[in-house]
Amino acid sequence: MSSSSSRPANTSSPSLSAQQASTTAAGPMPGQRGCLQGRRGPGPWGRMVDGIASRLAFFPPTPPSYTVEQHKDATGQLYIQPVERGYQRVPSARVHWLQTEHGNRIISAFVPFFDGRGSMARLTLLYSHGNAVDLGQMLPVYKDLGRLLHVNVMGYDYTGYGCCSSSSSGPSVTATCSDVAAVLDALE
Repeated sequence: MSSSSSRPANTSSPSLSAQQASTTAAGPMPGQRGCLQGRRGPGPWGRMVDGIASRLAFFPPTPPSYTVEQHKDATGQLYIQPVERGYQRVPSARVHWLQTEHGNRIISAFVPFFDGRGSMARLTLLYSHGNAVDLGQMLPVYKDLGRLLHVNVMGYDYTGYGCCSSSSSGPSVTATCSDVAAVLDALE
């Protein structure tokens, strides 16, 4: 199939290649990994639309529901410490800072699922949380979701959410695309 075609020749075929499933006549689908690669920038109108959409779409909780702490033991591993009552700590979460292509630092947490034999799940669900919550509030949900679905769960905070720093003015559509790409790179 040509990458310029919007549909495969046989639409009843259950086995489409990744290229076929993620390509339209206009190019990659919005939100697809690398959505910002190869672009020089959205131009003045695109920046204006992005700015308006960003102000209307993002409502990070203030203050954050957690802090990022470092274990005092020899490992020095990071962990999420809830600061609000009612949120539990998830000791199994593997917490890491990630650098995005926009120069922002975001926090990610990988919550592994182990079956009854002690084997880690093969599949990992990348979970992008909803608005007005942060990673500290979502970690217990990720733990339960992994247990229910028998998968590992990878979560993260968007630029401007929780303890994530921003080299720009805060959360935005373009920063979020960059955040998702950094998390996907970390999963590989």
